Amino acid sequence: MATNLLKNNLKLDEAQLNTLLNSKLYEFYFKAFIIPETKTFPKIRITQLQEVPIPLFDFQKQNDKKFHDKILLHTKQSIDLCVRLQIVTAPTDKDHLNRRIKYTQTEMNTGIYAFYNLTQNEIDLIESI
Repeated sequence: MATNLLKNNLKLDEAQLNTLLNSKLYEFYFKAFIIPETKTFPKIRITQLQEVPIPLFDFQKQNDKKFHDKILLHTKQSIDLCVRLQIVTAPTDKDHLNRRIKYTQTEMNTGIYAFYNLTQNEIDLIESI
C-alpha cells in the first residue's frame, strides 16, 4: 500500500525514506512526473513532494519487515562507504570503495524493484535513465 507520508503526517524511518528517494525507481518517477528536463538545479515544490507515493510497511508481514531491514542495512553500508571515500587518498582504495558503493546501490535498487513487484520490462525502462 502506498500513501503520501508528508500529506498524511505519517512517520517513516529516515534511512528508509533516504533509500527510497535516492533509488533508481524514484529518480525515474521524479524525471517522468515532476522535474522537467533542465540544465539548472530543479526546484521541487512541496505540493509535488506531497504527491510522491511512498509505501506503508506492515511489520507484521514478513516480506515488509525483511525489505525494511535489508534496505536499512544497505543504506547504513552505503553511508559508511561514502564517508570512508572522503577520507582515503590512494586511487586503488577509492576505486575499491566506489565499486562497493555501486554494488550496495544496485542491491538497494534490486530490493526496491522486488518489493514493488516490477517486471523486467519496467526495470529495464527505469535503468535506462
